[in-house]
Amino acid sequence: DLYIGSGSSARRETFRVSLYEYGLSRFSFYGVSGGVWYIEKPAIYEELQRIFPQEPLYKNTKIHLNEVIHALGMNTIHHRFINNDRINVQSWLSEYQIRALPASSREFSYKKIPDAILTRRLEDGSTQKCFIEYERSLKSRERYRNIFKSYAARTDVTKGSVIFICQSGIIKKELLKVKQEVIGKGIFNEQEEVFQFIEFDQMRMRTEGVNVRELV
Repeated sequence: DLYIGSGSSARRETFRVSLYEYGLSRFSFYGVSGGVWYIEKPAIYEELQRIFPQEPLYKNTKIHLNEVIHALGMNTIHHRFINNDRINVQSWLSEYQIRALPASSREFSYKKIPDAILTRRLEDGSTQKCFIEYERSLKSRERYRNIFKSYAARTDVTKGSVIFICQSGIIKKELLKVKQEVIGKGIFNEQEEVFQFIEFDQMRMRTEGVNVRELV
């Protein structure tokens, strides 16, 4: 992911050596060629802050297995979206970037931050804010009810702007059931159209050019 995102034309081995020279750290991870890279030295964050002062201030945190798997999935989602001209992504904020923002500009409570927020340019020249929720495993029904209600209360959601990407068809089916329950209680009215539900593998196919309009 780092190699692809960098746009480097160097050999992969040369690129890997460069990462070590920059001071990044790495650990092996099953199924991930090249392992998982991360920033361990606080001094690197200080250097990033000097070079990119517009970025929020980051800090080191412990690495948890479930977070690594989720982050790898989000990397795939990120690449698929930003490299598709029809989606036309103008900006992308990851969950980690949003969490690092000051509370006054975060626009979300700390426990309800989406996995990503993107802004895309539409054909008429206007822009649309979209919210990505990547569901690898099922949460409780009550938690999903609260998530749906939270989005329904926002003024910046529009048709199809809340995109749930589900790791399996079982998760997608359960989310659709919960959404229907919430709609049946009269909470949404016409706002149910703001939600989209798509399986992870379908997302990968659609962002390769198949039925992209159904996604966005």
